[in-house]
Amino acid sequence: MNIPEDGGRLEDDPEFAAMLEEFGFFLAPEGYEDEDDYPEPNPLWVENGVLPPDAREHLLSNEDGRVIIDYPPDDQPGLDVLAPVFDVVRSVQTTYGVTDFSLLDEIPHLEALSIDDKIKTAPTRREWPQLRRYDGPWQPEAAPFVAAPRLDSLRLLGATQEALDLIQGPLSSLFLQRLKVADGSPGWPHPAEIVSIDTTRRVDVSRIHQLASAEKIRFDGIGEVSGLDVVSAEHPLRELHLENVRSLGTTVNPWLIQADRTYVMGRPNVMKWVNEALLHRPDDWDQRWVLDHGWVP
Repeated sequence: MNIPEDGGRLEDDPEFAAMLEEFGFFLAPEGYEDEDDYPEPNPLWVENGVLPPDAREHLLSNEDGRVIIDYPPDDQPGLDVLAPVFDVVRSVQTTYGVTDFSLLDEIPHLEALSIDDKIKTAPTRREWPQLRRYDGPWQPEAAPFVAAPRLDSLRLLGATQEALDLIQGPLSSLFLQRLKVADGSPGWPHPAEIVSIDTTRRVDVSRIHQLASAEKIRFDGIGEVSGLDVVSAEHPLRELHLENVRSLGTTVNPWLIQADRTYVMGRPNVMKWVNEALLHRPDDWDQRWVLDHGWVP
């Protein structure tokens, strides 16, 4: 199989290298790796259930007013430790062990919320007019966060169609992991600039016309992504990423997927359809497709 020497390589696409950095990776000569020192604002860490003595000054000088409660003691499942600084907290991130969020009601300027564990005790406030980001599990108690009117970034674990219907407006990013949609065909009412669907058994995108307006679409760790040829025939896609996608459907010709640029990454033993597709590739395949090292020598 004669593949062009310079065509279809990740290293030849600087825009894709920049995209990898956005997702926390950097492209090394031998591939890509996690970027451990990806720059971010300096948050206030609350460890062992103790609020640092300079907490207020730290938060006032912090770019996003972010607090991280890191694995609290078993007898501190709530946000009580933040009581002295409720008025200056703007972003709350919690690790496992924090399950009581009733005191979120006392944080007047909450703009971002990230939750690792389940919500066992929810706040009573039903409207969050300043919330711009929610990252956490889907459960009925999370409905007010998902439905926040100014929400800009949403990352949901275990989302159902009921959850997606709550989205109030356009998003800059929508990340869905372990979808729980019966027919595998999720839908959301408004467009998003970046759409990422991860770790899901099956996704049918044939009716998701919102994908046409997305700048980037990413599927990672999916058993089957079907309907890409159908939706893109009517609404050509911009930038499509297929990472460790086991199947595109039994009868789909990948070369019929209409996208300005399609990136294929992952383990060749998972993405066996790529090897078959390359046997029947069109002459200009490398004008629209970029393949990882597993396939391009």
